[in-house]
Amino acid sequence: MIPRRFLSVLLCALPCLASFAGGQSTGLTYERWTSIPGNSLESFRKTGINTRTPNHSGTVSLAESPSNTADNQGSRLRGQLIAPVTGDYTFFVSGDDNVELWLAHNPALDTSAPWNRQLIAWHRHFSSLRLWNKYRTQRSQVIRLQGGQSYYLEALGKEATGADHLSVGWHRVEAGTLATTSWSALDASLAPQTNGSTDFSIASGDIWGTKDRGAFHHQAWTGDGIFTLEISSLNNPHLWAKPGLMIRESTSEVSRNAFLVRRTGTNGIVLQCRLTNAGTSTQPASSSNNWNHLQLQRTGDTITSRISPDGVRWTHLATTTFTNLAATIYVGFASSSNTGTSTPLTGRHGPLIARATSTSDPVAVPPAPFGTMHWQPNSATWHPQSDGSMSFTVASGDLWGTADRASFHGRQ
Repeated sequence: MIPRRFLSVLLCALPCLASFAGGQSTGLTYERWTSIPGNSLESFRKTGINTRTPNHSGTVSLAESPSNTADNQGSRLRGQLIAPVTGDYTFFVSGDDNVELWLAHNPALDTSAPWNRQLIAWHRHFSSLRLWNKYRTQRSQVIRLQGGQSYYLEALGKEATGADHLSVGWHRVEAGTLATTSWSALDASLAPQTNGSTDFSIASGDIWGTKDRGAFHHQAWTGDGIFTLEISSLNNPHLWAKPGLMIRESTSEVSRNAFLVRRTGTNGIVLQCRLTNAGTSTQPASSSNNWNHLQLQRTGDTITSRISPDGVRWTHLATTTFTNLAATIYVGFASSSNTGTSTPLTGRHGPLIARATSTSDPVAVPPAPFGTMHWQPNSATWHPQSDGSMSFTVASGDLWGTADRASFHGRQ
């Protein structure tokens, strides 16, 4: 059973350590295994975590291990994270030499077996104490947390020689001030909620073709950035009602744009673009997944779209290139009902999360979850263990020839 330690997020504008409070006890559990040569996390798991009890354990009040304790040792911080308010958070990790940060984003998870955890940030070489930007993978994607709910957090660090340390930092991501533009919408209303989300209603034509008919709730943005939005609820007034996340060169109804649409009902997701002002809209990509988390990333003239079932595990949808896209763009929630004066499109979306990026500091994209494929085995079972390992039994033919007979457990 994992000790129930609790973490409350200390909000700040820049990456910071956190203090711990509440729950059945305070702090995170800190554990250290000694006499493990090298800096490999794999050997740390095999000859430390999975095979013997730690040489030292205790509780820390900050998300940081003691520093410069010993050479050839591995450290682990783990416990329960509790967000004080619903919002979008970015996590950071720093250590010596090889470190990983894991988060179980499912609040209902049995924390005695954190199999559903996801790798959200990591680095494979030395970083100075609390240095958050040496490697591009030290920073996580923006992750949505629910206020008052607990999440399993685990940080691992493996050191060979030098000044060992392991630190976790984070901050809450805030959205900028938004404005609303209407393109001949018959009705468009927004009702902000106390939890940061917004209820919306739109009666309009279509965002499509050479001229748009709908509404756009947006902010100006200069330079590169990653933009994330969750659409949490929808009615279904029309097959092609369109709520979604948009990047737009101007607020003109004929402007160039990239529009990532969460179609209503079970109609999936599409990316539509207008590459020239007053040009015809196109649909370069689509997905049958009915996921609510949308992301667009602007890098120069390139717009990359991603979708997610939970705001943690992101799937690439498409990359679109514009010609000489303006330095300052407009980004936000766009919607059209495609119903005219009849039933409006209604629903709720979360806050727009906007974060600057650069070529030296892109986001870390967590690996996809594990899945299992069977190629006609007689029997195959896989059993996750509480330490993150897996026990298995398989009876089958051979992995050979032109057709395999076996079981495969892996991920993209």
